[in-house]
Amino acid sequence: MSYPGSQIKLNTGQVKLGGQKYRLLEAPGIHTLIPTSENETITLNLILKLQPEKIIFTLNEKTLENSVLILIQLAELNIPFIVNYQVQNIADQEYFFNQAKLTHIFNAPVIISAPTHEPRRSEIQKALANAHKPRWVGSYSKAIEKILQDFSEQFKFFGLPEQKISWRFIGLMLLLGNKNIYRWIRRSYPPTVREKILAYAAEKYAIAHSFTIANRWESLSRSLCPEIWQKEQRRGARFSHFFEEYSLRFFWDLLIAAAALFLIFVFVHFVGSKLLVYLFYDELFGKYLAPFITYIFVSIFGNNLFTDFFVGQYGLLTTGIAYAFTILLPIMGSFFLIYAFLENTGYINRLGLTCHRLLRLFGLNGGSLPSLLFSCCKIAALNKSARLGTHREQNIQLLLFIFFIPCVSQLVIISNLLAIIQFQHALIFGGIMLLQAGLILGLHSLLQTQPPVNYSAKITPLHFPDSGKILATAGAYLYWYIRSITPLILGASAFLFAAHCTGLLELFRVWTAPLIQTFLNLPEAFTDSVVLGLFRKDLGAISLYDLANNGMLNSIQVLVSLLFLALSLPCLGFLGELARQKGWLKALLLFLFSTIYAFTIAAIVNKILHI
Repeated sequence: MSYPGSQIKLNTGQVKLGGQKYRLLEAPGIHTLIPTSENETITLNLILKLQPEKIIFTLNEKTLENSVLILIQLAELNIPFIVNYQVQNIADQEYFFNQAKLTHIFNAPVIISAPTHEPRRSEIQKALANAHKPRWVGSYSKAIEKILQDFSEQFKFFGLPEQKISWRFIGLMLLLGNKNIYRWIRRSYPPTVREKILAYAAEKYAIAHSFTIANRWESLSRSLCPEIWQKEQRRGARFSHFFEEYSLRFFWDLLIAAAALFLIFVFVHFVGSKLLVYLFYDELFGKYLAPFITYIFVSIFGNNLFTDFFVGQYGLLTTGIAYAFTILLPIMGSFFLIYAFLENTGYINRLGLTCHRLLRLFGLNGGSLPSLLFSCCKIAALNKSARLGTHREQNIQLLLFIFFIPCVSQLVIISNLLAIIQFQHALIFGGIMLLQAGLILGLHSLLQTQPPVNYSAKITPLHFPDSGKILATAGAYLYWYIRSITPLILGASAFLFAAHCTGLLELFRVWTAPLIQTFLNLPEAFTDSVVLGLFRKDLGAISLYDLANNGMLNSIQVLVSLLFLALSLPCLGFLGELARQKGWLKALLLFLFSTIYAFTIAAIVNKILHI
């Protein structure tokens, strides 16, 4: 069961946990088990028809209060359930949610999930194993309790073989006059039993009972909410009154947001891209590990295809592992560290509210900000965007990732290249990139069929976080990166090796060199930048930077080549993540379109500047 507003279609699947197979069915999101909408009717009918062994109830921070009401109704249902609590930020789970309290109240295991932190299979398996009969936490009037008790006692021996729901729940639904339960009883029970149940319900039903039950659920929900959702204030020194008050005031919030974004960029650039990459890639890996690993493989296996696969030009260790763990990992690690700091201060949600005014112009909202910030690595950003927002918002973010937002390494190289070309050419590049944002904005305005998306976020007091919590949050993000992103990078490395061995890369060079020379007026050596850019866009930009420094490219050629690299699909890892989300056909079509689009824009600019 999902939280309300999530979907209406039914998703099914199977999962094997601890040697036991489970059939899963994801029901539509609901506000209550008493049907008032199509979603709720479908969900209740599914429970009645399928009689599930166990229920996984998913909720998030926006549906906290309403979810307590559903939990109370699930407790009456008497089917074991577990709670999957989805948080937008890992740091928020402690502030908004008392996991131990909820488990104690309802006798229901709780698992935590976030856009970048899915529960491990062992956690889910343990929760399912520990899911027992839920605990009912309240009571009704004496008259209603007497009716429910008599009803359960009278019909407890007439239950269906597959019946999992309690007679108490059936009695409650009958007292509420629920039409779905009447239809289910008529379809499921033999005529004699059915007539007895309906006769008992007709005798005991009174409209006052339905009001009493509904009011009791509401009052119980209101009393339990503070216990479950409001925990003690986070420990740690509070920020000054200025940041506490002015971080949400117009103009001042923009200045503070700009300072926070600048802090992220500076920290990632100088600590991640400069210091850590130098230490891990240039020094540790380049001077020590790479020569040592190469020596070991050559000594044991000799110079052959097997050795080349691991330590060759496109080797899995010297290219894939090196890029994933000595370049991207330091960059993303530094980003995760500063992001975890802002998350644990409580500022990220405030930053989302501030940026919402700008993002809604593109059809996005403040909730899209985290995935946009993750564009230090576009593969990570695309992966995170799949878990946030609607399909429309995901598609808009995809266009921004491809045509407008560079990764942090790419941004540094582009900045260096723009510094060595003529000023008017740098202005042309900036104008064309802004035009891409304008085109995306215009496309959204033309195709918009829905009202602007509203955004709300829980606001917590700003405070100085504990260093241990910062490291724990950053560690959770690093685990997500290694688990989700690294396989794509290694897969891209293996693909390039296969293309190199089979001659596809050389064939690609032969095919593209005439096009590049004729339409872009670039030397044949630029083809190597394109090939390198397939695996790492920043590596393609570095190759381009070397060509420019060696005097092989003039100012116009640097501009044209920059446009081509900036507007085409980021890398093969990005293509793999795109295929994982949308399928290989759509991913390849988008790759083809972006390549043709980038080539066309670069060719047009080259033609105009040579008139």
